[in-house]
Amino acid sequence: MKVILICPSERHELEELTGNRPLAALPLLCDTALGLWLSHLAARGVKHVKILAADRADYLKALVGSGEKWGVEATVHSEAIEPTPQEARKKHKPSDAAGFVAEPEDVQIVDHLPWDDTYPMFGGYASWFGACQAILNQIQPGFRLGMRQLKPGVWVGRGSRIDNTAQLVGPCWIGRGVHLGENAIVGPNCIVEDETYIDDNAELADAWIGPDTYVGALTQVKDSLAWGNALINWRTNSHITVPDPFLLSSVEQARNAVKGLLAPSRLPALFTETFSRPIAALASLKAKLPG
Repeated sequence: MKVILICPSERHELEELTGNRPLAALPLLCDTALGLWLSHLAARGVKHVKILAADRADYLKALVGSGEKWGVEATVHSEAIEPTPQEARKKHKPSDAAGFVAEPEDVQIVDHLPWDDTYPMFGGYASWFGACQAILNQIQPGFRLGMRQLKPGVWVGRGSRIDNTAQLVGPCWIGRGVHLGENAIVGPNCIVEDETYIDDNAELADAWIGPDTYVGALTQVKDSLAWGNALINWRTNSHITVPDPFLLSSVEQARNAVKGLLAPSRLPALFTETFSRPIAALASLKAKLPG
C-alpha cells in the first residue's frame, strides 16, 4: 500500500520552538512528528510513503533516509509551496491509483495525530504539549525500542542515569541518555527528550524538555516547553531566552560555561571567594557545576 504525506510549512504559532528545523522534524518522544506518522503507517501495512516538503526538504531527506528505520520505503520530494491534498493527488498520484490507500487517507497532512485528525499538533504551544500528552497517556509496551516501563506511567530510555533520590511521578517519559541528579523531581505530565541533563534538586511538572538541554540545579520548569535556553509557557504563550547557562541552556553551552568558570584566569577569584565566603561559595559551585 502507498500513501502521500504532506509536511506542513512554517506555522507562526510555533516559531519560537521550531528554530532551524521544519515542523515535521520536531522531537517527539525519542522520534519526530514525521517519524510518528511513518511508524503508524508501517503498523497499518503501508509499504511506500511519498513525502512532500515545502520547508527544508533537504533536512527531511537526511532525517528520513530510505525510511528503513520505520519499516517503510520513503522518498522526500521538494515542493515550492505546501500543496493541498487535492493538488498532491493530481501531481503525485497516478490516474490508476494502483496500490494506494483509499481516499481520503491516501493523502495526509502531518499536522495532527495519525489516529485522530481532530487533534492538531501545530496549532500553538498548548496544542503541541497536548499532543505529547495524548501520546504519553496511551503508550503501550513496544512503542519505542529501548524504552522500558519503570513503573506504571513512567517510561525510561536506554542509557539514562537516574539518581536513587530522584522522584519520577507518572505519567512521564524519560528519553535515552538522560541524567537525573540528586533529589530531582520529574512529573507529572513530563516529557524529557534524549540526552538531556537534569541537575540536582531541579523540578519539572507539566513540561516538555527538548533534547540536549541542561536544566540547572534548583531550577523549576512548570507549564512550559524548554529547549536549549528557550523557555515557553504553553499556557500563556509567553517566552524568554534565558541568559544564564547554569539555569537553562544546551548541554554544550553548560559545559563551556563550566570550562570558563574553571579557567586559570578565574581561579584567583574563586580562591578568594571560597576562603572569604566558604559556605556561600560552595553552595554556589554545587549549584553551578553539572555532575
